[in-house]
Amino acid sequence: MLRRKVGVEPTDDVRPRLLRLFDDPSRDDRTWVISAGHSLSVHESVLIDAHGDLVDVRPAGELAEPGPLLFDHDEIVSTAVRALRERYEIRFRYVDIHPDPDGFLPEPFTLHQLRKVHEAVVGDELHKDNFNRRMKPMLEPVLRKGEPVLATNLRGRPAALYRRTG
Repeated sequence: MLRRKVGVEPTDDVRPRLLRLFDDPSRDDRTWVISAGHSLSVHESVLIDAHGDLVDVRPAGELAEPGPLLFDHDEIVSTAVRALRERYEIRFRYVDIHPDPDGFLPEPFTLHQLRKVHEAVVGDELHKDNFNRRMKPMLEPVLRKGEPVLATNLRGRPAALYRRTG
């Protein structure tokens, strides 16, 4: 369905998330329709050349034809964005935090790269030290012969590489 309608072929490890049921009787003027809204987080590489029967998506992820979506689909998209941001928001949460809930960042990665993913999703800058302190317990350093492996392909001082625990 996703391939036909949107032209996106996610990898097998990507699973849709149930958002909620959308059941406002006035959401479709033809009849009362109840929809189970889902979201799907995909890597931007999946969006390259996306072209389906219903929606053209540009490589950056935005719709080729701006404007309101049909029925209450704008509300469904807003709900999906809000849910995504809540998964990445860590400032006021002390439980159920995951380093990269939707797996946007391939391993291994630096804490700086992980923070930049969180900032891009949340839409706000995060305090570096607080972020690192919250994330480190959920990460393990990449080791070679007992020594931390450092990123060598990045600008600036080499940074330690990490992977998710468990």
